[in-house]
Amino acid sequence: MKVKKLLSVILTLAVILTVGTVTAFAADGEIAADDFGTMGLTKTLNVADGITTNPKAFTFSFTAQASDTVAVTDVPSVADVTVNVGDQTNGVATGSKTFSEIFTGITFPHAGEYIYEVKETTAAFETTENGITKKLTVDASTYTVHVYVVNGANGPEASKIVVKKADGNKADLAFENTYTEVIANPLVIVKSITGDYADKTKEFPVKVTLTIPATATAADVEVKAPWTVTGTAPTLVVEANLADGGRIEFTKLPAGTTFVVEETQDSAYTSKTTGFVAAEDSDYVTGDVNKTGKGPVVVAGNEVDIENHRENLVPTGVVIENLPYVLLFVIAVAGVVYLHLKKKARA
Repeated sequence: MKVKKLLSVILTLAVILTVGTVTAFAADGEIAADDFGTMGLTKTLNVADGITTNPKAFTFSFTAQASDTVAVTDVPSVADVTVNVGDQTNGVATGSKTFSEIFTGITFPHAGEYIYEVKETTAAFETTENGITKKLTVDASTYTVHVYVVNGANGPEASKIVVKKADGNKADLAFENTYTEVIANPLVIVKSITGDYADKTKEFPVKVTLTIPATATAADVEVKAPWTVTGTAPTLVVEANLADGGRIEFTKLPAGTTFVVEETQDSAYTSKTTGFVAAEDSDYVTGDVNKTGKGPVVVAGNEVDIENHRENLVPTGVVIENLPYVLLFVIAVAGVVYLHLKKKARA
């Protein structure tokens, strides 16, 4: 008896899970009248954090189509829809417009299936101004929105909406675009070696680790020869040995890139790092350099200066500048010893 009861419970749970799965799947792309005010067209814009000048408004067309029950001439026209996105968070800006807003003021003449083909009409672009290349890629997806109208108490009324992709499968009405900015001459690492005993021909190993935004590719990163870029996006690396006057010059970077500068020090030198770094060294410090950029690179002309300094040289013999004083001291000591010995000899 217990076994039968257990099997009954398992069977009931299986049925519940199956129904739940089917219901969840059916909800995608199918909206009941009660949800017209909360669901509709959604817009996603992929854009790197730090970029403040990006497209905010996107437009979509709703073009009437014929169905088995409604002639195209009977399909009410729907004005182009504009969706505004907000500021980006974690690389994404979003916006939406509900079906209630889209179909506001629309009157359907009779019961039946009303079909609209929906496309994004925002123009893609790629322009360069003030050394910044701005590019927008536009979602080319095509959807059909099927509005099912029934005879209600007060005349024809929409009972549900079904959204389908071009392949006929149900889907949410969603479009996704990508906006990027690539900056010319965005960042340079400059080396200087100072101090009376500094070797200006000495080379220090410098490493710059870049993290580029998800909207960018490795092709958006360029560094001036003889240095090269290695690694796999989003983490890219440039390594160089820099003497006095040496430079790592990035000729282009995607906006939103972050970076860390590292340098291996010689124990005989101290260093000072200033410029576009989160925490500058106001005084010379010992140890290796490890500095994070002040924030995502979003404009041109950022510079990081690494100064290696050596003021003193540990003497290995007599320093020539002090030789006269040393000789005078030796002569004086010798004189004292001579007098002491002579006096002792007389006694």
